[in-house]
Amino acid sequence: MATDVRTVHIILPDDDQLEVIVQPKLYTYELLNLVSSHKALKEKNYFGLSYRDESGHYQWLQLERRVFDHDYPKKIGLITLYFAVKFYVENILTLPEIPTILMYYLQSRQSIYKGLLETDSETIFELSAYILQITCGNLTSESECRQHIKQFSLSRKILEEYPSLTYCEDQIIGFYRKLAGHTFGTALINYMSIVESLPTYGVHYYAIKDKVGVPWWLGISGKGLMVFDILDKKIPRKFYPWASLENLYFRDKKFIIEVLEASNVSSNNNNNSNLEIVVHTWLATSTQLARSIWMMAVNQHQFYLDRKHFKVNVLLLL
Repeated sequence: MATDVRTVHIILPDDDQLEVIVQPKLYTYELLNLVSSHKALKEKNYFGLSYRDESGHYQWLQLERRVFDHDYPKKIGLITLYFAVKFYVENILTLPEIPTILMYYLQSRQSIYKGLLETDSETIFELSAYILQITCGNLTSESECRQHIKQFSLSRKILEEYPSLTYCEDQIIGFYRKLAGHTFGTALINYMSIVESLPTYGVHYYAIKDKVGVPWWLGISGKGLMVFDILDKKIPRKFYPWASLENLYFRDKKFIIEVLEASNVSSNNNNNSNLEIVVHTWLATSTQLARSIWMMAVNQHQFYLDRKHFKVNVLLLL
């Protein structure tokens, strides 16, 4: 644990960067409150702070622990933290605060650019057009439009798929022309509606292996656990909704879940659909990563329960 005052570098979804002098006894939730205040965010419970470990995974800081009481990479000099959305609501229209909605938009935009949220090229072209409408309003000059496209940058995946930047610009401008008359708010809501419809919206990915050593991506979100092919983060091979979860835990490098699954058994010559508890085990590269996966699963499961309780209360008020 650190004993001296240190400067912490914090990167936000809008590329804003903060340098914060952190006292040894400062707790994570206090630092989160500080950054949230900087962005006028009142709904702080949707956000978190994380750092990238040596394997490239994002390790989320625990709110009730001190900022320096985490396992940062040993060779790290200046601590760099990422302020980001940790818990994703299904529809931003359920969020009452405009700053929170804007942060969701910026987070989604950044996730697509970095390839953390994958989709097809046509959708990316359409979303890029919405970014132009949100940022610049109606199309006035095609040459200026092309300059704006270069400024906000296309994802590396799109440029690999279509090496011609001009072709990409033409596709985006084609969508952009159709958005004439859309207000800032309408364009932003439509942008988020498309993003929210993507099957992997709000998913946190972790590299894991199964019992026989085959690599997979484990996705964790407010909906449940998903297993993806290592070459495809868009469509899950398996999905375990939180409602089917019985237990989850980790042991050393193993992350283990127990879920209720249907099992057809024959009884008195009749086929009955019964439920049985099935254990699924995956292997992480380290105990630290297995613990991180477990903590994210626990947190997202709690978020699922909280949202479920919230929806019930809303219905009771209607």
